[in-house]
Amino acid sequence: MRKLRTLLRRVWHRPAVHLPARASFWFLCFTAIVVLVVSFVLSVSSASSTTRFGFALLAVLTTTTVQKLAVLELVVILLHRKRSNCAIVFEALLGNWTEASLVVVAVWKGQANIVQAFVIGTIAINHLLLLGICFIYGGHHIRETSYPLLLASMHCRVMPFGVALSLGLSVFGTSLGGYVDIGSRNVHITAVLLSLLFMCHLVFLCQIHSRYPLQARGLLRIVYPHDIKDATKPLNLGMSSRITSAMAHRLQVQREEWLCERLLLPNASDSVGNNRKLWDSALTTVILLLSCGATLGSCFYLVNAISPTNVTSWKSPLHVGYLVAPFSTTSAGLSAMYLHGRWCASGLDPGQVVCGAMTTTFRLLCFVVPASILFGWITGSGVDNMFLNNFQIAILGIAVLLPIYAIQTAGDDW
Repeated sequence: MRKLRTLLRRVWHRPAVHLPARASFWFLCFTAIVVLVVSFVLSVSSASSTTRFGFALLAVLTTTTVQKLAVLELVVILLHRKRSNCAIVFEALLGNWTEASLVVVAVWKGQANIVQAFVIGTIAINHLLLLGICFIYGGHHIRETSYPLLLASMHCRVMPFGVALSLGLSVFGTSLGGYVDIGSRNVHITAVLLSLLFMCHLVFLCQIHSRYPLQARGLLRIVYPHDIKDATKPLNLGMSSRITSAMAHRLQVQREEWLCERLLLPNASDSVGNNRKLWDSALTTVILLLSCGATLGSCFYLVNAISPTNVTSWKSPLHVGYLVAPFSTTSAGLSAMYLHGRWCASGLDPGQVVCGAMTTTFRLLCFVVPASILFGWITGSGVDNMFLNNFQIAILGIAVLLPIYAIQTAGDDW
């Protein structure tokens, strides 16, 4: 009887309402299903191209929001269950599922111009628009050592390596003032190198999040400090600075504080905030799998609704790639972060926006682009020999390196 009373007390005093218990979340899921079904019906009917494109874009927005909400919820669940490595790998693979789905579908349909424009447009929006707004707003000054900003600094350190590989191949292919055939071999080698960089960085994050972060010493020369006084300092390091064990400890401390805010707990080990119910985890996992499939289908409808011949229309590949699709996926991601923040804690964290912009760019460069190149080579779509042109090289260099330089030199007053 005492155990039953304890169980009832814990259920009654649950600190936060989880996503499966939110009526607004289920309404969003219902809206996504309705819009997706309408998009499917319009795709097989004789509706106008504008109507089909509009509903396909709306389907991408709604399904992406649901998918990102499910990802954020499962990451919180895994972190609360002390499964940090699983959370890191899980978020790295599914955190930008919509972007990866759109790129893969475009490669499958043989539209490489959409792939190039979408990757560059998304990177420019995340690094120039989002980071610029966060820097001007100054919300990231409030908690400069918070967990999302520490992760953003980790990705900031490794970003120039991915940019160097991409720019090196592009400059080689645009030599002598014009685009020449780079060669499948060089493109595939660059894709493999970018994938290895992504995997090595993922392994390092998993090791530094583990209970024994000094195990990552052999990967990025983590040193043993004599004291831990520098653990309270911001992790705003230069590219040549070493990551100490105290900084790894600081990352874990900030992770626990951030998790407590997400769960509305006094501390992460509070008995009231016990592990989330198996039913909640299973239901969220099912929602995530269904939303991933729905997002893939909505991206397929969107690519089919593009007008490849009408270059002046807003449904043209370049307009969709540079503006429409990047703004849609970025808006859906921000909406998901805002809703999850409102449902779990206090609202949208500017530090999480900064971290999302950094991680999105890194995943696009080192995971989505190599995966699309290898996918094009496997399927024989013939788009693996095209990479970036001179205009895209300039946008990529400015959009990625300028904010990183501001962060590393404290030019943004970080």
